[in-house]
Amino acid sequence: ELLTSSYSIDQRVKLEHCKDDIQAGGDIVTIWKFVASTSKKHREGMAALCDYFKSKQRVGMVVTETYKLYMVPPDPAFLKGVNLLDPSLAEQQEGCILGVQVPHELLVEEEEGEDAAAPPQ
Repeated sequence: ELLTSSYSIDQRVKLEHCKDDIQAGGDIVTIWKFVASTSKKHREGMAALCDYFKSKQRVGMVVTETYKLYMVPPDPAFLKGVNLLDPSLAEQQEGCILGVQVPHELLVEEEEGEDAAAPPQ
């Protein structure tokens, strides 16, 4: 499934939820940089969205048929909270947010592995 030109961020989740999925995804996780158009209104809107996520200590989440896409503000402390430690990700660019794409198949495999390791109840 391809990325689309727009997403409706209809869920907000705790940093720990995003961090767990990033760890489960390993090398298959893809990081995108979404940049608002050149209009001042769009850049300000993106900045307001990032400020909201930071104030609530949440990330946005979009769930599609084949992947989860987390919307993560490019703030150094915030990125550390979700275990994205590459310093280049925190390079501030006005009107941008990071998209962290984790395929569902990885998450299903991780959950199945946990179920197999769990002792019977």
